[in-house]
Amino acid sequence: MLTNVKSTNNLLSRIAKIEEEARLVAILRSTPVEQNDRDRHCRTLLADALRRIQEDGKVVGIAQLD
Repeated sequence: MLTNVKSTNNLLSRIAKIEEEARLVAILRSTPVEQNDRDRHCRTLLADALRRIQEDGKVVGIAQLD
C-alpha cells in the first residue's frame, strides 16, 4: 500500500480485468479534481481513484500473482 504519494517517484499499479465498466466510469467521474490545491497532484488523484476502485470491490476482478 502506498501511504504517501509524495515519497516516491514511481507509482505502480496492477492491471486487472474490468468487470463493470459503467461502475468504473462512475467512480472515476466522481473522484474530485482539485485544481487550486498546490498539494494535490496527478499522482494524488490517481492514488485516490485506485483507492476508490479497491474499496468498491465490484469494478475489477481478482488476480493472484506468483
